[in-house]
Amino acid sequence: MKSYTIRISKQADIDIENLHLYIFEICKSPVTSKRYVEGIFNKIKSLTHSAESYPITSFKSILQYGYNARRINYKKNGNHLYRTSKNGIDTSDYFWCSDF
Repeated sequence: MKSYTIRISKQADIDIENLHLYIFEICKSPVTSKRYVEGIFNKIKSLTHSAESYPITSFKSILQYGYNARRINYKKNGNHLYRTSKNGIDTSDYFWCSDF
């Protein structure tokens, strides 16, 4: 089984932190915020062994991020993009969540 190294970009980290703050402060749900962010990181970590199990996307809005762009979903409304390469998994600026 192929194993990938995961690199989370600074922008992806900022996006996750903003999500955490939104759920924590705006939604007034500190426990949910902690669990949600932990779940996102667990999903990202699971890509070390399952990255190629997700199909390469054909959506133009995602292909702007480059070759081998793929999308995973976390929960109902969270979308996360990543790209596989010889050097591992790159989240670069590909992380986003929507519709909270």
